[in-house]
Amino acid sequence: MNIETQLRQLRLHGMGRSWQALMETRKHHELSFTEGMEMLLQAEEDDRSWILRFE
Repeated sequence: MNIETQLRQLRLHGMGRSWQALMETRKHHELSFTEGMEMLLQAEEDDRSWILRFE
């Protein structure tokens, strides 16, 4: 099972979109593990806060 599938199954849609963008732009090679994790977590937090505004 790949990462995108796992993120989708876990309903981490913000992380999934951010991960996909990182893979498409090949930027994941430029980030440390910590930087990458922070980026994914921020994307998920942004996605969830955006959704909550419209509920």
